[in-house]
Amino acid sequence: SWVAVETSFGSTQDSAGTTTATGIRDGVGIWSHSFPAYTSEFSRNQPSVIAVGDSAIVSYAADGTAKKPISVPDPKGIAVDRQGNVYVTSMATNDVRKFTDYALETAPPVPKYYPVMKQVNAKGPEILGGLPRVPGLPPKAFKEAIEKKAGALVDTRSMLAFGGGHIPGALNIGGSPVLSIWAGWMLASNEPILLVLESDGDLEDIVRLFIRTGYTKFAGYLVGGMKAWDAAGFPNEEIGQMTIHELNKRGASLQIVDVRSPGEWKKGHVPDARHIFLPELRKRIGELDSKKPTAVYCGSGYRASIAASILKGEGFSKLWNVPGSWEAWRKAKLPIEGADEK
Repeated sequence: SWVAVETSFGSTQDSAGTTTATGIRDGVGIWSHSFPAYTSEFSRNQPSVIAVGDSAIVSYAADGTAKKPISVPDPKGIAVDRQGNVYVTSMATNDVRKFTDYALETAPPVPKYYPVMKQVNAKGPEILGGLPRVPGLPPKAFKEAIEKKAGALVDTRSMLAFGGGHIPGALNIGGSPVLSIWAGWMLASNEPILLVLESDGDLEDIVRLFIRTGYTKFAGYLVGGMKAWDAAGFPNEEIGQMTIHELNKRGASLQIVDVRSPGEWKKGHVPDARHIFLPELRKRIGELDSKKPTAVYCGSGYRASIAASILKGEGFSKLWNVPGSWEAWRKAKLPIEGADEK
């Protein structure tokens, strides 16, 4: 019920400590609220967030000073949200323990790249002066680089293109904006990368996506892509694609793996699925039977294809990715399990 908009934020404080906060969009004040100085245990010891009246969300720093609002809320919903918001109610009663416990219990998993980026942000990023150079390697040289373990082999093509044929051992992280995030989850921060692209012309855009989470070392890209690789007579592998309807029909005979986040899983899942959060898959792969037919799904199929590429490299031969995944499953109104799903 909060409507996120582009705003700037200004505030003034009088001698009594009362702060007047104003949200501005396109130079016009769109909300204003005055509130007393916030001097509870929260503002003295830790950052916190408070709902200001029924008109704004303001973030507080550890010294009690108001910072930029998270959003400008929908006036019809904010009053209701405040009543059920554990952060706000715990601050209202000055219950530091309740606030802290809830924050820790409901925190999402921490991406692997966060500690690395924290250090980079603290000291400042390296000045590149331009995009890193990525050498173009013809198929034979690219194959030799793979054999020499010159870098992590990442195929940035779509899930369907990857499934139709890819270099053995490749990790599929599709070239969409979320590549930055999933590279940060799945790749070592200091390892060079060997790239397989949808098109040679995509190189600059793909490199920019990797740079966003600190990846600046590239061992090369496959010139001519998979078309050149296939023409050179080198081996490739395939991953099948299973529709949600086939998954529903064959469910009992399959090992179904849900690689979504814990929060997504709790809201409902495919019946009889096993949950393994994608970043934990490599260390928990022993929980799965590599000889059993396996179907992998996520929210849309993107993360499932990452997972399927990992499983393929670990010897899962009877393997399918599920395009559309949970989004398609729900739209088709197929059976759902999960305590939170009505």
